[in-house]
Amino acid sequence: MRVQPRRLLAKFVMVTLVSTTTACAFDSSGSATGAGSDSGSESDSETGDSDSATETSGSDATTGTASDSASSTDPTTDGPTTDGPTTGDPTTEDPTTEDPTTEDPTTEDPTTEDPTDDPTTEDPTTEDPTTDTGCEPVVWYEDSDGDGFGDPDAPTESCDQPEGYVDNALDCRDKGDGAEVMSPDHVEVCDDFDNDCDGVVNEFSGDNGQCAGCSLGQFEGSVYFFCGDSREWGAARDFCADRFGPLVDLVVIEDGTENSYVQDSVGFGNWWIGLTDQANEGTWVWVDDSALEFEDWGWMEPNDLLGEDCVETDDSRWRDSDCGGNSRFVCEGPA
Repeated sequence: MRVQPRRLLAKFVMVTLVSTTTACAFDSSGSATGAGSDSGSESDSETGDSDSATETSGSDATTGTASDSASSTDPTTDGPTTDGPTTGDPTTEDPTTEDPTTEDPTTEDPTTEDPTDDPTTEDPTTEDPTTDTGCEPVVWYEDSDGDGFGDPDAPTESCDQPEGYVDNALDCRDKGDGAEVMSPDHVEVCDDFDNDCDGVVNEFSGDNGQCAGCSLGQFEGSVYFFCGDSREWGAARDFCADRFGPLVDLVVIEDGTENSYVQDSVGFGNWWIGLTDQANEGTWVWVDDSALEFEDWGWMEPNDLLGEDCVETDDSRWRDSDCGGNSRFVCEGPA
């Protein structure tokens, strides 16, 4: 029986549709491609055109695979909670969720630093030089003459007393001529040395009542020199300082008691004292620039006769006299 070409074509189309439907059914169970291919081959053999059926089966398999791939990647088939980006743990992937306290340098506690690194905590006593020796240096003075009194011009510093040094500077001459007879505990004698280091030379002492042509005495806080060699008023001042020291000058009589002592000591005669108005006529001042407070003028004195500007005693009273005249004189210095 001869089959008509149109019938044969219709049958082929039907077989192809059946094969395609079967392949889709098997794909949903995990073996779509293989099953579709086998069914297509069997149907093709029934039609007698194996080559055409095989090509059709391959096309069907490709179609089935593409369909499966499309259906497996369709986002509408999966729930948003299984594949969506929100399913990940934000605390494990979001860099903003890192604990800032582990990396923030401002979280370090500065109070934990060792306070011994602060230079203000250093003990200043460790730099005190006195702690090295355990003492503070003392000033010592050389005592070359061995009299127990040091030379103020020869000091040194030491914790311990150096040999040949003492702790005072009271010696007025520790070396040279007269050093052996000069110290505060020596007694003054007439040798032109300041034996007792008081700034006055050859003054009165128990061993010294006369020196350089003068009688010596002491009253209250002063020593006196009653000098019998006549000199001008100015020359008398020079002699007092040159022979007895720079602290000595013509006598300054401050009150009646001292005046009586001086007058009793000189007796009668004329003796220069340290009162003058040379700088300003009629204004009387003492040689130490002190003003006249106590006075003991004689009758009609002072009279400035012939320009008399210096004062001397005259038989136990005072009078003004010519400064260029010669008279004996009285010197005074500190005791």
